[in-house]
Amino acid sequence: RRRCGGALQDVLGLRSAHREGEAAGALRIHFVIDESVCKAFEDEVFSGMLRRGSCDSASGPWAAELRSAIVDGFGRLLRPSLEREWRRRLKESAEDDAFDTYRRNLHAKLLTPPLRLHPQWGEAAAGG
Repeated sequence: RRRCGGALQDVLGLRSAHREGEAAGALRIHFVIDESVCKAFEDEVFSGMLRRGSCDSASGPWAAELRSAIVDGFGRLLRPSLEREWRRRLKESAEDDAFDTYRRNLHAKLLTPPLRLHPQWGEAAAGG
């Protein structure tokens, strides 16, 4: 895993915060895919289906139905699936960062020298 800092670390810290906000009903986050990218993907799928012979031609009787099915499938099935995958990856990454933070904090605490002269702990309390 790569470590990052600065503003990027601030953005990464929002990964778990957005889940808390959505769970409270105060926030809803959507992922946006540029429409030109969506259109290019749909055109590529349509072209691939034409090459495989799923439709006679781009102007054939079923071409409009095929294109409509591709657009519907992308919007109703593929796009939500991509959003779930992105959310899953963000969640895993946030959990990894939380675990790393806990590990570093615990490591620092375990390596802290004992407080021997504290009035309630250590040698001072034992009378030594």
